[in-house]
Amino acid sequence: IFGAGVENLSYKIKYINQRESLPTLLKGGASYKFDKLFKDDELLLTLDFKQPIYNFNIKDLLFSIGAEYHFDNKLFLRAGMNIPLNNNKLGKLNLISGGFGINLNIFILNYSIRYYGDLGLTHNISLSVTDEGKFLLLLF
Repeated sequence: IFGAGVENLSYKIKYINQRESLPTLLKGGASYKFDKLFKDDELLLTLDFKQPIYNFNIKDLLFSIGAEYHFDNKLFLRAGMNIPLNNNKLGKLNLISGGFGINLNIFILNYSIRYYGDLGLTHNISLSVTDEGKFLLLLF
């Protein structure tokens, strides 16, 4: 599967008394799913890129790769990595992220962890409601 798009095509946003433009980004990506590796297990591999459009500099190009392994569509293990072409200001550890998901029939619980420089390790948790695999509602 392939996709591409442009992000932040908008007017300047206002914060208190100041107006600023959000950076306009060209984005694209691809993914490939390996079905039925062992019984009903699946492996999803992804690759994407982000490139600012204005003040174009190839050194601002950011690649991201990721993988998600499905164990019998009940447990999902995830790992990802950012690959900047420039010097990374947040340090080397922010390049790696990981997480897991648990399918509890109509609920899906997700957890991820990532390092964000001065912010340290950040944890994200979400709980969503589904109906036979169709996403219905993100609770948090």
